Amino acid sequence: MLAGDVPRLIDEWQIEPSIWNHVRRAIDARKARGLFILAGSAIPADDIVRHSGAGRISRLRMRTMSLYESGWSSGQISFGQVFSGDSIQATDHSVPIGDVLSWICRGGWPATIGEEDPDAFQYVRDYLDEIRRADIRRVDGVDRDPIRVERVIRSYARHTATSQRSRLTLPAPTWSRTPKPYQITFKRLKD
Repeated sequence: MLAGDVPRLIDEWQIEPSIWNHVRRAIDARKARGLFILAGSAIPADDIVRHSGAGRISRLRMRTMSLYESGWSSGQISFGQVFSGDSIQATDHSVPIGDVLSWICRGGWPATIGEEDPDAFQYVRDYLDEIRRADIRRVDGVDRDPIRVERVIRSYARHTATSQRSRLTLPAPTWSRTPKPYQITFKRLKD
C-alpha cells in the first residue's frame, strides 16, 4: 500500500489504525518529507501503541469550503477587513435571500456544488445521520444513543447563531444536562 508514486493518498486510514505506524516507519526509512497524505472523516481513538508521529507527521484541520471557494461570493468583503475595523461597502446587493438560505443549509461540502437544493440538503441530512449513528462511536469506541446524539447536534445547530455562551455554544442548561461522556466526545469531534 505504501509503495508507488508519492505523495500517496491513504483515505480513511483510521479504519486500519496500524497504517499510522507503517507510514511513520516508511518516512524514517526513506528520509524524505511529503510522502503520504493520511485523510479521514473521523477522529481515531487515542492509542497508546501508536507513535505520536512527532517530527514526521503534521496534522491539518480541514474545513468545509467558504462561500468564496464555492464560487458563491466575489470575496469583495473579507473577515480580515471586518475584524480590522476597515470601512466596508458591498456593491453587489443582487443576491436573493433564498440563495443565501440555500447556501447556509447546504454547507460548504464540495459534493454539493452544482447539485439541486433537494439533493444537497439530503447530502447534509445523510452526513449528520452517519455522524449520529456511526462516526461518533469511532471517536472513542463507545456506543452512544443515536437519538441523544441527534438531540445534542440539533441543540448545537439551533444555538450556533445566537449569543448563547458555552464552550460549544450550546446554552448552559442544555449542555449541563448533557452527560459528561457526550460532552467529551463532542469536544473531540469538534476539535
